[in-house]
Amino acid sequence: MGKQNIPLDGHEADEIPEGLFTPDNFQALLECRINSGEEVLRKRFETTAVNTLFCSKTQQKQMLEICESCIREETLREVRDSHFSIITDDVVDIAGEEHLPVLVRFVNEAHNLREEFVGFLPYEGDAEILAVKFHTTITEKWGLNMEYCRGQAYIVSSGFSSKMKVVASRLLEKYPQAIYTLCSSCALNMWLAKSVPVMGVSVALGTIEEVCSFFHRSPQLLLELENVISVLFQNNEERGKELKEICHSQWTGRHDAFEILVDLLQALVLCLDGINSDTNVRWNNYTAGRAFVLCSVITDFDFIVTIVVLKNVLSFTRTFGKNLQGQTSDVFFAASSLTAVLHSLNEVMENI
Repeated sequence: MGKQNIPLDGHEADEIPEGLFTPDNFQALLECRINSGEEVLRKRFETTAVNTLFCSKTQQKQMLEICESCIREETLREVRDSHFSIITDDVVDIAGEEHLPVLVRFVNEAHNLREEFVGFLPYEGDAEILAVKFHTTITEKWGLNMEYCRGQAYIVSSGFSSKMKVVASRLLEKYPQAIYTLCSSCALNMWLAKSVPVMGVSVALGTIEEVCSFFHRSPQLLLELENVISVLFQNNEERGKELKEICHSQWTGRHDAFEILVDLLQALVLCLDGINSDTNVRWNNYTAGRAFVLCSVITDFDFIVTIVVLKNVLSFTRTFGKNLQGQTSDVFFAASSLTAVLHSLNEVMENI
């Protein structure tokens, strides 16, 4: 369920109409097992009162901690005596507190490249304290030998990037072979954007993610967006078809994400405005309200300027970044074009 991003505790409150009871995901999972023929479970539930408390919150927490420890131990068993890289994803909110998701990337005993989640690290506002806790957790709690670490990659938004650079430099002082690097699962242009220590960029990136997730809430919302794209791109049906296909993917992580967003901007504004002002009551209050908020944000001058500047500046590294994460021949081509890319960027900087 974790790998499929399904929470154990069910639905968000705003998704459920008032007065309607819906079972949570954990209960649904149990019922699925019972219907698949798990007789022990069936007997247990058939002979027990509906509202019986099976175990306390404390016991549940203890069981989850034991499960977490066992799963992590099994994951790290193959890592301990081989080279690996440490990766952190963007900060997430868990019960009102910010946490860093930590992953390890390694080659397993069957010579397959693996990337596995190993745990959450409570996020600290002070970069030096965060660096100490990060190192302590990895080495003492999880038992990884940092002498085997060959890379550290941090996919964090610009609000956190400066602190993670401090973490990277402190680890690099202790372990010179654990170089600070780009994460192979993240497009270079997106990584560069997230590394910019400017709040406006961080806000824009967050907004882009929210817009993408909004339309992925239901097939009806995606269909609505497709209809608007069809109208706007009547004179360029090929690009319209391409954009419609892109909308069904997680396009915010692509090398050309900002170029796509600029092309889609008018369609997104018209679609969100249409959802908000719909008179046929096809959308619930939450969806209409969210559409209004997002429409206001993406028509804001600061947002538009930010994405246009990002699109233009990162156009110089787009092809380079794509090749860097392509086939072996593409990587070789990227390496040979590095000098030209640097020359272009220096030229832009001098012009500015």
